[in-house]
Amino acid sequence: MNYKILLFSALLFPLVADSQSISLGASILGSNYSGDITADNMAILKQTSPGCGVHLSYEMDHLFTFRANYEFLKVFADDKLGIQDWQLKRNLNFSSRIHSIDISGYLNLKNLLTERYKRLNINLLAGYTLFNYNPIANYQGTQIELRSLGTEGQGMKGYASKYSNWANAINFGTNIEFLITEKFSIETQLLFRKTNTDYLDDISSNYVNYETLYQQNGVMAAELGNKIHAATGSQRGNPLDQDWFQSLSLGVKYRIYSKQKLHLTRLKKGSVHCPKFKF
Repeated sequence: MNYKILLFSALLFPLVADSQSISLGASILGSNYSGDITADNMAILKQTSPGCGVHLSYEMDHLFTFRANYEFLKVFADDKLGIQDWQLKRNLNFSSRIHSIDISGYLNLKNLLTERYKRLNINLLAGYTLFNYNPIANYQGTQIELRSLGTEGQGMKGYASKYSNWANAINFGTNIEFLITEKFSIETQLLFRKTNTDYLDDISSNYVNYETLYQQNGVMAAELGNKIHAATGSQRGNPLDQDWFQSLSLGVKYRIYSKQKLHLTRLKKGSVHCPKFKF
């Protein structure tokens, strides 16, 4: 996947040369996942983990911004949080650290609609994500890497090869920024990623016979792939529903270069007044 990272760098260079401003930023965030182990929206919220990120932004004009974003985050889920009998019986779990590189275009919706409120920017964004992941399961208190096991028969004759721990996603979301000074601002961002993999949680298709997994991929593949001894071909996951992960971040941004001043209205002490009433 190094060639994709090099391609990103090649695309960034001409944008840097022609940008109106260049900014660096950092953020803290919460992230979670949607897939075969999430029972409902409440379960998704319960399965939120902390993370962090950095970004480099290129503001092309008052409407369009281009951003390269890196986030280090974690996702996890557990069938024990489910409410359906089949999910409780399946009793699978996973966690994964994710290294996400997001290349996104931003449309400043506020500037599109009005030139007022120069301190506030409301953006819609969309783009491409390249990410690395490695699903791990907790088995009797021990963390076990799942990808190498072949829990759904990967690597066995007649089954697919083992999936890559690199995948792509389409990203989209919203960003709200408030400028404290001409150089410094705070922002919050909600970013969704619709991935092209169904193995973020190591669950996608059907069960493989326990004994077959045991003989060909080993005891751990059998225990973590079909601990309930389900019949071969019975449903384990849904291959038609690709996995998602998303993050909500709070960050700061600092403009390291700008071609022109923003001419912000100064925030004055006592500039906000409460209404007075006469009786």
